[in-house]
Amino acid sequence: MNFWNNRVNIYDKLCLIAQDILAAPASQAYVERGFSVCGLLTAGRRNRMSNSLLFDRFLLRIAVKCQLKLRTKILYKKIKNYIKLKQNLLTKTKLILNQISINYINTTTKT
Repeated sequence: MNFWNNRVNIYDKLCLIAQDILAAPASQAYVERGFSVCGLLTAGRRNRMSNSLLFDRFLLRIAVKCQLKLRTKILYKKIKNYIKLKQNLLTKTKLILNQISINYINTTTKT
């Protein structure tokens, strides 16, 4: 980076490009996943796919995965709320049954 910072006056546009490239991390998990998805999309008979179609399919695949994760989170919250509602209903039912049994015992012991 020092090399390009020292020559910014000479190679102004090239310096910006070099800094962008050198600032990129060597390996990121999302980049690796992107290569993996592109490899799956171009496997087999799809090896002659145009770059624009490959890019569109890549974006679609990523969007679908994000949507599935979002749907899973929403579904998890709904299930959690449903279970909580059922537990509350069960607790109320137990209280009612307990009260009924107490009332029954009280009425049978009096007679």
